Amino acid sequence: MKREILYIGYGDLGKRLSNISSDKLNITAIGRNKESINHANTQIQFDLNSNLSLKKELLSHYHALIITLVPQSFDLKGYEKGYIEGMKKINQLLESVSFNTALLISSTRVYGSRNNFINETTVALPDDFRGECLLKSEKLFTKNILSKQKLIARTSGLYNKSPTSNISKWVNHFDGQKIILPNKTMNRICRDRVAKFMFNFCMLGSELKILNLSEPSISYQDAFSKMFPNKSFSKYFEVNDIEKIFDLTTLNDSNLLE
Repeated sequence: MKREILYIGYGDLGKRLSNISSDKLNITAIGRNKESINHANTQIQFDLNSNLSLKKELLSHYHALIITLVPQSFDLKGYEKGYIEGMKKINQLLESVSFNTALLISSTRVYGSRNNFINETTVALPDDFRGECLLKSEKLFTKNILSKQKLIARTSGLYNKSPTSNISKWVNHFDGQKIILPNKTMNRICRDRVAKFMFNFCMLGSELKILNLSEPSISYQDAFSKMFPNKSFSKYFEVNDIEKIFDLTTLNDSNLLE
């Protein structure tokens, strides 16, 4: 029997999850645009900024809940609407719905930009409004969702094909203006790996509260040198003197990427 999954904010990651889980999961997708949810088993077009209710369309219990939020725009107001007001609306919509497990996809941006060796016990200290909005969203999720298990997965930068594709694009389309990189290390994870992680979470659950979801950190300069051995890194890039390294022990021990 398929497990009932409610996915709020279904989009690219949701489609990837659907592609690998059709025989195991029955996914009810909630999304703003009809085109973004057309891969799900059950499709509910809904804008979290509306005053409408979804209570009649939802089951009273699902095996798992997945939430992926996005900003409405890239300024402060857009982040507040997307993450804080969005989560408040979700809590209101789900006040009578329960789950065995619940997963919020967040971001390592909540740690801020600082020299650090980061693991799950590292205190989140955002240094911009984006990280602050994400952290407030996490707290609303933890406080209000009715679930036996709740996990916040903080992803590093998502990519589709190659984590170094931006480096190649920047060099091949160089206009003479150096790119300023936020730190020495490149922290990324492939979207397909995140989808696999979500599938395993739906099947296995987790007692973890917070998990950093990333691939091993590599330096921008090392990645550049492998791609362009005869070019000078300093011609194209300036790097802030910050090295952000993630300890992936908890992730590797969780079996959620297998």
